Amino acid sequence: MDDWKKRLSHEIHSRGLKLTKVSTSLGFHRDYVSNVISGKAKPSAEKLEAICSEIGVPLTNILLGPPAESDDEIDDASHDELQRKALESVQDLIREGKFDFDDRGGQS
Repeated sequence: MDDWKKRLSHEIHSRGLKLTKVSTSLGFHRDYVSNVISGKAKPSAEKLEAICSEIGVPLTNILLGPPAESDDEIDDASHDELQRKALESVQDLIREGKFDFDDRGGQS
């Protein structure tokens, strides 16, 4: 399992949320988030962002892991670096075919 999928699963479970509840609250098929974590579904960037928003975790924390500093201590340069790393991670996932940017072909 990819690290980002492990982090996503951990964040959902650590909050006491159910995968089916997260999926259905977003209007997705009840098994969608479970399928994302297991690798059966490739989320679009928009859907992954929606899942992160629903569970209350920044996308960068899922893709890169939590920042070493507390949110209060992150300066503009650190924030820019996190954004750059997140973009690189998304680009890597796209190259590896781990994201499906065509929602028509994916599970909803």
